[in-house]
Amino acid sequence: MRLTKFEKRIAPIAKRWHGVIPTWELAEHGIDGGQFRNWANHNPDVDHDSYGMYTWWDTPGEQWDYTHIARALAAAGPGAALWGPTVVDLMNLGTWQSQTLYIAVAGRRKSENGIVYVHDTGFPRIKLLGMPAQNPAAALESSQPYLDWDKWEEAVDAARERGILEKEPV
Repeated sequence: MRLTKFEKRIAPIAKRWHGVIPTWELAEHGIDGGQFRNWANHNPDVDHDSYGMYTWWDTPGEQWDYTHIARALAAAGPGAALWGPTVVDLMNLGTWQSQTLYIAVAGRRKSENGIVYVHDTGFPRIKLLGMPAQNPAAALESSQPYLDWDKWEEAVDAARERGILEKEPV
């Protein structure tokens, strides 16, 4: 697939967000919103998902399994991060899984459609699957109220075995 000069500028954004292109991210990279909308409106491989959110389905080498997570995180806005139980799930720490996404945001926001928003307390961050996320030790601590005791212990043991956790979380 040959990319145009313009597509080469937006491809790294689409790759970082698993095919999703949030317009706020375009602005941060100095890409003109009008030029982008014109390109998106004339590209059959691009869907306008919601206000300020596009998905480019022809992004080279994409991991589409995480597009729905990237879309939810991007919709939460700049500075949002995957949090607690979602980090534990995506890192495959133990066997706990959930359809609910936990996302930390700067302000208060009401939970909706399988997404629980929590207040961002300024926790340490990592990149998880290319997306901002709470670091594993803090995620385990934050997850304790949400996981059954046996699932939480399983996650802690898995983190310890992989060298992610040095001491027991509180």
